[in-house]
Amino acid sequence: VEKEEEELKKEEFIRKMDDLIQDMKGHGVLHLLSNYIFETLEENLEQQKINQITKLIISSDGDILFPEYKDVILKLSHLTKTIYIFYLLQQEPVAITNLEDYKKELIEIYKKISYRNDVDSLENSITELIKGNAEGVYVHFSRIKSAINKSFVKRIAPFYYISGGKNEPREIVLEKKCIENQLV
Repeated sequence: VEKEEEELKKEEFIRKMDDLIQDMKGHGVLHLLSNYIFETLEENLEQQKINQITKLIISSDGDILFPEYKDVILKLSHLTKTIYIFYLLQQEPVAITNLEDYKKELIEIYKKISYRNDVDSLENSITELIKGNAEGVYVHFSRIKSAINKSFVKRIAPFYYISGGKNEPREIVLEKKCIENQLV
């Protein structure tokens, strides 16, 4: 009975809100409510994101976890995750034009985290990605940034990005002591 009463109250509230919205629409002031709702939703979404710099774990199977936030796993494809893990583990910035020098390391990471058994195919994927000026890597940088933005508030997210200008060496500015590598 209590659940039915609660549902009826919700339905009544929604009807009242709908009437109010229709009234505002009729008077040409709905945009005021729209802006408020958008801002409120954006604030609520931001509050659900990670709002402090936190430890990051690269698990033995290649998942990127944030142990202080048990439900947060950075969701990336295996190839994109390979690029991210590579940069997480680098002690010095690396320019994308120099990625060919790190081909062996990239292939080793990819082999460890990919479910594919075809080693030639894995190696070819890395070779294609880093050949020449490695322009294809930018797509992966964008995917990484997008995944990070879904989990972190705006002021914290940049610490987890692969940062650097187009023709400059790139790095992740997160302190190395905040990164635990279990992918051995």
